Amino acid sequence: MLTLLLFAALASGAEEPWAKVRELPSGSELRIYKTGAKSPVLAALYSASAGALVVIVKNAQMSISKDRIERLDARPPQSGSRLSMETRKTIGTREAAATGRVKDSSLPPSSTAGSVKLKSRPGFETVYRR
Repeated sequence: MLTLLLFAALASGAEEPWAKVRELPSGSELRIYKTGAKSPVLAALYSASAGALVVIVKNAQMSISKDRIERLDARPPQSGSRLSMETRKTIGTREAAATGRVKDSSLPPSSTAGSVKLKSRPGFETVYRR
C-alpha cells in the first residue's frame, strides 16, 4: 500500500511541471530549447496537450512532442498598448499662466510638448525543465 502511494506521488510530481505548460494562455511567447539543438525556437503558443505543444513559428503551425523539449521558457501575452503618450502644455510667464494672456508680444502665449515612451516587455520565465 505504501509503495502504491509513493508511486502515485512520484507520478503526480513528475507531471506537475507540464501542468504549468498546459495552463499557459494561448498566444504566450515561448522560447523552446529542443534536445540537441544549438539555439532555441521562438514561437507563440497555440495549444498544449498532455504529450505535445502546438505552436506558431513565423506564420506556420507546428507540433513539438514533449519528449523532444529540454526546457521551455514563457512570456505572458501582451495586454494593452506598449506605448504611453504624454502631452505637456506650458504658458510663458506667471501672469500668462494665471490669466491665459501675455502682455509681451515677443513671448509665446503657450507651448505644447509631447513624448511617446515604449514600455518594456516582461522577461521570460522557465516553465518546464526535463
